[in-house]
Amino acid sequence: MFEDRWNKEIVLLPHDRLIKAVIEPLIPHWLLPNHITVFRMLMIAPVVLLLWRENYAVGVPLFLSVALTDALDGSLARIRSTGSPYCRTCDSVIRRSARRSASACSS
Repeated sequence: MFEDRWNKEIVLLPHDRLIKAVIEPLIPHWLLPNHITVFRMLMIAPVVLLLWRENYAVGVPLFLSVALTDALDGSLARIRSTGSPYCRTCDSVIRRSARRSASACSS
């Protein structure tokens, strides 16, 4: 019930409209934003390992692709109205973990 009220207050951002027109038709409907978030969570360890071992040729492009999934899952949740406060919090925690891990490896 709370999630229904939360989803009615969603406002699409300008980049959401671009993703809706260009990328969203290519994404299967069974693929939820939560799936993308879990994928990003699982990819933190390989990215950190690659950057820690200074394999930047693979680590940096992988980090950038994982960063792009951050924008994709948020937009997909707003476009399809499948977001929830829990997912928003989980996404935020994973985002901070990925950034801190990558910055720790670069110093």
